[in-house]
Amino acid sequence: MEIIETEDVKKIAIGEADEKTCAEEWEKLVRKNYETNGGFDYFNYVDLSKSYANILAESNIVKASILKLIALNLEVGICFVEPDEIFIVDNDLIDDLRNRGYKIDTTNKIKYRQSIEAALKKAENFVTRLKMKANEINEMMKDKGEAKRASFEEIMANLSFILGFPVPDDITLCRFNEYKKIIDQKNKQSA
Repeated sequence: MEIIETEDVKKIAIGEADEKTCAEEWEKLVRKNYETNGGFDYFNYVDLSKSYANILAESNIVKASILKLIALNLEVGICFVEPDEIFIVDNDLIDDLRNRGYKIDTTNKIKYRQSIEAALKKAENFVTRLKMKANEINEMMKDKGEAKRASFEEIMANLSFILGFPVPDDITLCRFNEYKKIIDQKNKQSA
């Protein structure tokens, strides 16, 4: 429970372990807990969060690549509005953008500038995709008439009250689940 409150996944380790390994183990523990208790919101949340992160990463890569193509010409004093045919291209960046579905025309300076502008406009679609994904996450997190989200203290106080004895703050996830089973049995018997 302390890991949930502090979000310090390193507390899961006994001895030395890197944060990535601890995070992976914590995720396995939480998954197992949700499987055991019948809740799969966690999986949906993780999937939506990963999808959001992927869109954000793609957006950052594309926008940074386009801006670098612009900056290459600006840093050497080449202005896109001048009619001369001198301009600088980065074939690796352009190939990467083309592989991502962006049409960059290097035929001449004017077409190059127009294709860069079109790529920037197309890259703005990431904002819409990110907002839509964020809305999905927010919708999933909304209270649908189910139990409201409670703080650690509220959960511990309620658990102690229902069980009739003080539950220690350093409770393990396994013990918490066992207490939850006892409470569920009491609720079934009283219904």
